[in-house]
Amino acid sequence: MSELLIVKQIEKTLLEIVSHEDNPTIIFVYIDTSIDEKMETVPFLNIYGSLIFDNGNFEEALKKAVYNCDSGYIEDVLEEIDSSSFEINLSAFYPNWPEKLEFGDHKVINIINSVIDKNQEKFNLVEKLYFAYVDNFHFVKIIDKPIHKNKLY
Repeated sequence: MSELLIVKQIEKTLLEIVSHEDNPTIIFVYIDTSIDEKMETVPFLNIYGSLIFDNGNFEEALKKAVYNCDSGYIEDVLEEIDSSSFEINLSAFYPNWPEKLEFGDHKVINIINSVIDKNQEKFNLVEKLYFAYVDNFHFVKIIDKPIHKNKLY
């Protein structure tokens, strides 16, 4: 898949998730891998839009997740409302996976920032948008606003 098609797919998917009728306030953008038919590792971009449960403390859950290297703490306080998993193949951004990850990361982060810049009104309600590798707790904060309590459950 060409890089231009990947860019369009990321833009379309991110805008669909952020435009969900339930207005996600927390978005995680993860790189995860899968094995293709040739038994080669392929990187994918997964995007998850969520809301915080009323009794959930996202900031505390994030700290515990990082400290314990366990995403379960985050999952316990979030209700996923829309997602895209293993649909955006990033092989063109990471041609020698897992070599030179920072080159592909830079492209992905730039695309996300571009989508946000061009569509600021759609991202008004997003309080947190993080980029990371699945099971890696070194989050890149792309949007980092204060948390406002939403009414979920």
